Amino acid sequence: MTEAGVGVGPERRGERRLALAVATRVSSVVSPFCEKFAAQEESFTVTQMVESGWREESGTGDEREFQLESVPLLAAVRRKVSPVAHASAPAVDAAVRAVEGLASWHRSGEAGVADVMAAAIDVALEFDRHGVEAPDEWASWVAFECAGQSEFAARLLAAGADLSAAGSYDVRFSAGESSMEYRNALKRWLRA
Repeated sequence: MTEAGVGVGPERRGERRLALAVATRVSSVVSPFCEKFAAQEESFTVTQMVESGWREESGTGDEREFQLESVPLLAAVRRKVSPVAHASAPAVDAAVRAVEGLASWHRSGEAGVADVMAAAIDVALEFDRHGVEAPDEWASWVAFECAGQSEFAARLLAAGADLSAAGSYDVRFSAGESSMEYRNALKRWLRA
């Protein structure tokens, strides 16, 4: 029997990287929200959970222990975010849920990609429900999110996908760039 997440085939590795890319995109909303309504350190676990996944994907170490220890900390962040009386709280809660889904890699050997993708779509839905202006050239946040997920899926789940350490950096940077759309939009929403 293999340790959860270790020794799995390339199809699971692609799914894991897809989950990381999707979580990276939406997790950027947590920090500005926590800066305004909680303590900034509340967002540290969220950021570190995503970063630890990328460290693991780039081959720089086993992050199993950290990720499993982070699950209750992420639940604590959600308990602090959920009751905040701002319309963006459900979107931020969904972003933390997306990051929580990353821990399934070490709990069960599954990539958790469906849960992560669904939570990210919840973030986009909340933005649309509250009339947050979508990124340029996009009719809605859901369209933006689904297109991003589709692009990453085509790139990471195709036969012969580049699942090398170098390939992980390319995906990580691309996800990070698009995460700024969420982050900047949330900042505008918080100032409105």
